[in-house]
Order: sequence, then structure tokens, then C-alpha cells
Amino acid sequence: RFDDLLNSAIYTTYRILLCSLLMLEPRDLLLKVLIFVSIWLLLLQKRFGIVPVGRQAC
Repeated sequence: RFDDLLNSAIYTTYRILLCSLLMLEPRDLLLKVLIFVSIWLLLLQKRFGIVPVGRQAC
């Protein structure tokens, strides 16, 4: 199914980005956290249809 393929692609992208984030220097901790949270929110939105606060439809 397309949804399963999309979820798999999102998960793979998440894992690749997470691994690359772990290689950043310790001084880049804030950047690491911001990217991680952004990716996590994207995954939640794609997986469960959760809309971030402030972007809700009227």
C-alpha cells in the first residue's frame, strides 16, 4: 500500500537524519534538539494526522 510505503520512507529518513545528528559536535546540541523535535513532529503528523498547535483549521 502507498501509506505503508510512505511510512517506511519517512521512518528511513528519520533514522538516517538521527544517525547523522549523532555525529554533530557537542556544541551543536541546540541544533540537534531542534532538528530532532522537528522530525518527530513531522512523523507524528504523517503517522497519526496530528496537526501542530497554531495550525489548526478554522
